[in-house]
Amino acid sequence: MKLFEEFSSVSKKGWLEKVSKDLKGRAIDELNFTIADVQAVSPFYHSDDVTEEVCIPSKTLESVHLGCSVEVSDSQKDNELILEQLKGGANYLSLKINKSYKPDLSILFNGVLLDLIHVVIQLEESEDLRQSIQDYVKDNYKSGLPNLVIVDRSNKDVVIDTLSSNKQEAARFLLERADVIFYSKTLPAQVFLKVGFGHNYVENITQVLALRLLWANMAEAHQVTHDRVQLIIEAYIEKTAISFDSNKNMISFSQIAMSMIAADVDVIFLPAHDCLENEQGQKNSRRYSRNIYNLMTMEGHLGKVESPTKGSYLFEKVAVDIAKSNWDKIVKSRVDV
Repeated sequence: MKLFEEFSSVSKKGWLEKVSKDLKGRAIDELNFTIADVQAVSPFYHSDDVTEEVCIPSKTLESVHLGCSVEVSDSQKDNELILEQLKGGANYLSLKINKSYKPDLSILFNGVLLDLIHVVIQLEESEDLRQSIQDYVKDNYKSGLPNLVIVDRSNKDVVIDTLSSNKQEAARFLLERADVIFYSKTLPAQVFLKVGFGHNYVENITQVLALRLLWANMAEAHQVTHDRVQLIIEAYIEKTAISFDSNKNMISFSQIAMSMIAADVDVIFLPAHDCLENEQGQKNSRRYSRNIYNLMTMEGHLGKVESPTKGSYLFEKVAVDIAKSNWDKIVKSRVDV
């Protein structure tokens, strides 16, 4: 038995008549808005507007994860921060280690159950440290760590950072990098895409859906199955969306986090709401940000829904238009060369 079988369907014409009545004669076109390169986006879409079935790939990880990002500079202090974050609900650890610092791994990972979380370690051209990490894993985890990935921070074919780009540039940058990646003879197992989220809820969601479509299109163009190279989308809050007023951040971070989950990203990173005063923020501030994720996923069960916006029509239609606009531009640029 399907849930809505007992209800009669409503045509687009019927809905528009209802909308027109509610607007008291005001034209619905007056409510149109613009997102990225897509002009005149209507606030109302119906199944009648779907001319072809759209299959937008869902997230790679089994559920949306809460990320903990640490730039390692002090093994003992960073260990304390990592344990605090993991005990507070984080389940995805992202470590950045510069070549100028060699951490004591036995201290850094003391008490950290690496086999229960996803771990991404970004190194800065250090083969010795890479070998040390591999030796540490071999000595402490007899079955290995399948969820541990060690990447070179400078390798733009594995870590695609679009945080400093606007959303239109991010899409084109992803296409350029994807083209290089899929053309390569040696394909990476995973690619990490860092995406910035701002205050525009609809734009946040449609841009990520468009990025997934563009990635899938480029893979198909190179005759590579889209899951051959897993795309891990890491969502961060844009600096322009962070206020010096921590009280405002407490409210806006919740709204942005919800758009991250609705966009079906793999990992969300939420800074402390007083992060502009102190990069890591106060302990209570970090806990508040983690609890945004905990409430949405553990009590709201939002992270358990696969592709939350599927069937919304508006998000899918706009995402397709954004993807098509960027795809056409890259095709045209090659024709003109």
